[in-house]
Amino acid sequence: MSGGSDSTLPADWAVLGKHQGHSMGYEMLGGSLPKVRAERYLFGATTGTPDDRDPVGALPWRVFLGTVPDEPVPVCAVAEMTWDGTRDATGAASYSWSLMLLQWQQAGTAGLTWTGLDRGAARVRSPERSDDRVPFEAARADAAQLAATVEELDFGWAAGVAALLLDGRRVVITVPPGGPVPDTDRRVQILDAVCALLPYGCRAWLSGATWTGRSEHQLRLVFAPGARAGQMEVALGSGLPPEPQGETARAYLTELWRMRQKQEPTVAMVEHLLAATAVVPVQEAAQALHLLREMDLLSSVVSDIKQGRGNLRDVVRLLHLHRMESLAEHHQAVLVSFLFRLVPGPDGGQARELLEQHWLRSTPRLLAADVIALGATSDSFARAKSHLGVLREFEVRHPGLFDELFTALVTAPGQDPVWVGELAYFVERKHAHTSAVADRIVLDRSDVGHAWLASLMEPGRDRSPLARIVASAIAADLDRWPGWLRFAAVITGRLAPDQAIEADAADFTSAHAKGTGWRVALEIAAENRQPATVGLLWPALREVPRSDHRRELSALLNAVASPDATESMPRAAADADLLDVLVRAHDSSRTIAPLPRLARLTGQEVLDGYADAVVRRIDADPVLKDLAIETLLGDAPGDARWTVLQRLMRRLRSTESTVLDGLVTRLTRDTYEPWLDLDLTDGTLRSLERRPGLDWLRPARDVRLAIRNGQSYPHWCGIVTAAYGERGFSRQLLHEVASAVERYGPLFAFYASVELEKQRTALGIELYRALHRSGRYTALVRQMHGFSTGQVHRHQQLLAALGTPPPPSAQPPGGSSQDRPPVAGAPQPPYQQPFAPTPVPVPEGGPAVSDDQDHQGRSGWHLPSLPSMPFRKRGPQ
Repeated sequence: MSGGSDSTLPADWAVLGKHQGHSMGYEMLGGSLPKVRAERYLFGATTGTPDDRDPVGALPWRVFLGTVPDEPVPVCAVAEMTWDGTRDATGAASYSWSLMLLQWQQAGTAGLTWTGLDRGAARVRSPERSDDRVPFEAARADAAQLAATVEELDFGWAAGVAALLLDGRRVVITVPPGGPVPDTDRRVQILDAVCALLPYGCRAWLSGATWTGRSEHQLRLVFAPGARAGQMEVALGSGLPPEPQGETARAYLTELWRMRQKQEPTVAMVEHLLAATAVVPVQEAAQALHLLREMDLLSSVVSDIKQGRGNLRDVVRLLHLHRMESLAEHHQAVLVSFLFRLVPGPDGGQARELLEQHWLRSTPRLLAADVIALGATSDSFARAKSHLGVLREFEVRHPGLFDELFTALVTAPGQDPVWVGELAYFVERKHAHTSAVADRIVLDRSDVGHAWLASLMEPGRDRSPLARIVASAIAADLDRWPGWLRFAAVITGRLAPDQAIEADAADFTSAHAKGTGWRVALEIAAENRQPATVGLLWPALREVPRSDHRRELSALLNAVASPDATESMPRAAADADLLDVLVRAHDSSRTIAPLPRLARLTGQEVLDGYADAVVRRIDADPVLKDLAIETLLGDAPGDARWTVLQRLMRRLRSTESTVLDGLVTRLTRDTYEPWLDLDLTDGTLRSLERRPGLDWLRPARDVRLAIRNGQSYPHWCGIVTAAYGERGFSRQLLHEVASAVERYGPLFAFYASVELEKQRTALGIELYRALHRSGRYTALVRQMHGFSTGQVHRHQQLLAALGTPPPPSAQPPGGSSQDRPPVAGAPQPPYQQPFAPTPVPVPEGGPAVSDDQDHQGRSGWHLPSLPSMPFRKRGPQ
């Protein structure tokens, strides 16, 4: 039993004295005790009146009592005799005696000794009503202070006096002549220290006084000028007192010395004896000896527990002899912790019963000390979890103690921040318990916050505490937010994305020791639909495609920034698309759709935002720049992708050459055709024309655009004529012309040849010859051959109708038949069949001519001169 927390107990009181001016005898002036009972204690404490000739015996006198005649039930009481200078009607001094009395069981449980009783009585205030009990602040005995007083007095002297008391002697402590007399408080300490070498239960019959007069009394240990009949005088500081006469008392003294020779500290003996609160009858000195010898049991039980050899049977035996609250606090800590550790095991039932029987209000503090003593280790963490789990079982009967233990653990000075953070997360996850104190530590200390966050990031952990801690910070109106907390507020939807920066995200992800904190962040962001998280995490995510986590990243990107979720967030869409690009670059087996989010974006402002985000990412990242441009170009042109590329070229000049290189590569492939439809600026087109092998680009493109843009028929033919130049038909130019013929039919080709020859001699014939020689347009040439053959037959019929015989041989204009080898599989001219060609559709309003139409009729065509008729856009037939 050592100094610890005080307790407040109800105490009875009484005052004995005279009414001012009266000459009658002393009587009860007030109190909470019945008069008769109060008088028994007060008269039992009366030892006479001060002697003016004995100045050392000046008031106040204090008397400590356990029992008095006719009051067999022990108590813990103190009576004080004082004089305030008043006198009665006869002129005699009018003294007063005040009594403070506590029940024995309460005093023993509270660990109250005479020193504590004396000090507590001095602090008691008068009650509001004369018959009320008063609140008494009972301080637990300070074993160390009592042991120190024993040593100051001399252990042998104090032990000898204690043995005399156990022998039934009434001892008077005197002061050697001329020696200093200790003051009253010191005398109380001396009396208390001597009695501390006896079991606490002996105080049921022990009594003491700081000074006595000449009246007869039965007090056991007093200070006085000298001994009277039946008393034994022991001078203070005079060496060893006489030995006791009784065998048991002598054995007790011997046992005290044996303990001393075992190098047991005095404080250990005092603690052990203070713990023996069961009443020891005055006649049972042997019981006191037995209790003293039980000190070895306490020491051995505690020692075995500390060494991991604790035995529940020994603890049961020990607690049968000593109430838990009577033991020294460090012994309590060992026993309570041991029983708590047993609860989850096979002896849990009996351990629970013992804890309930010997429950201590200080249990949380004792358990916290037990854990903290182990340091910040895995063992201490496991013990903390175990103690908290067991204490949770007792929460119904002892509410508030769980939080008290938890708070004590996380607020212990010097506690490791990682340990604290992990425990705070564990308690919330396991026990659904939160603490404002713990929250504040997590929020105020970045090291604790990171440890707490690291626990939350472990695989399979519940992430909901993150939203709660953010809400706690908002409710607390936190002045300074750590970076990880700001980012947490963003991914949980409590702050706007622009209220955090990349450094905040880095602070968040750095809490994960394995370097995959980004994964946790994306998972939480996906749950809360926060696509902007991708941008804040960019520095961390940029490196992931190089790792084995690239496929995981791809799946998480689709969860947090799916195409549907980023339609209104072009920057988030761009960041996610670019990361997908990097994943594809490092994993050729992946079949991620290129830029799926861009495909959902429309509108100039949105595409501008997307392009801005791309520029921001690729500006200082050459590798990503090349990959992004290559992906934006793609295998086939796309309107949105080309729009973004155009913006890139305008805003980041360094991208222009890369884009042009990509276009050159695509335009020089056999699959170049779709790229002619790009909306190229004149500057871009000039740059491409200067590249080797692309001198055909502008003419071929112009031929295609003339039809798309509804240019006039002669204009289109003029473009073809100009493009022909001195080099003839380039492969690409010829293909564009062939495409027009395929679309609009042989009649279109015939009229085009006429118009071309108006602009350049024999160009129409050269066009026909080029289509034939290329070998790429077999079906088209066959169709044109059939058409022309039909026209020849038709003209022969017309000549015959005019009475003109057909020429002996039909030669194609502009060359012999040797210049035009027959087309394999071409039909023979149907000279004997009526000509009925199938009408060939051309652009609306264009030259759609059938057999029965006049070339100068409704079609508006004229031979040999063709009017300027525009093409009209229509879909392919």
